[in-house]
Amino acid sequence: MIKRIKPDKYLYSFIEYCKGKYNNNLLAIVIYGSYAWNYFDKKLSDYDVFVIFNYNAQKNTKELVKKFPKVTLQYFCTSDEIINTIKKGSWAVYITLLKSAKVLYCSRNYKKLIKEISKIDFIKNIKDFNYIKNRQKEELKFLRILKGYKGLKWAFPTIRKRLQFLHYLETKEIVWDINKILIKNKILSNQEKDFVLSLNRKILERSKIYNEKDREKVININIKLNKEILNILK
Repeated sequence: MIKRIKPDKYLYSFIEYCKGKYNNNLLAIVIYGSYAWNYFDKKLSDYDVFVIFNYNAQKNTKELVKKFPKVTLQYFCTSDEIINTIKKGSWAVYITLLKSAKVLYCSRNYKKLIKEISKIDFIKNIKDFNYIKNRQKEELKFLRILKGYKGLKWAFPTIRKRLQFLHYLETKEIVWDINKILIKNKILSNQEKDFVLSLNRKILERSKIYNEKDREKVININIKLNKEILNILK
């Protein structure tokens, strides 16, 4: 269940700094995105990480961010806060920790956390679907304004996340592989599926080609998937 990855020199320094600063409170440092999936670019990429603690840590991260500007602290929180975020309705955190993220450092308690997450029935634990609705609206706002590679980097994950979530709603299977999900998906047309795969290829190739037509297609696909997800949740 726990996939490890070797840190480069920059990440090694980051890990050692965190171990020295947070000591026994440090539960895990896990990474996802380009570094975890082998399309990291030293000049263009940042390091997307979760820093997870056993109990409350100082929330002031200015010193850490200043010392390691290439590290993006996507989540800097306790294991309890991670669980609560998932139960609130964060599919992205749920599937990322179970299927995508790789471990740079962890204590023994991290395995317990992953086991606890894996036992969560994602749908039964959601008490308020407004969280999902609000996240959908928020992401659509960004899709309408971001351009170029930044727009592409935002666009593809929004579609992938919805396809993964929709697949889970229909099958109760937690699957990361976009190809497997698209094969079984009945909502998108073949043309739309090909377009989604083309977005994935562009990201891996770090293409900057993402025009107005692409953006419009991405928005329309997201809206279509949003409607289907909310229909099922009702």
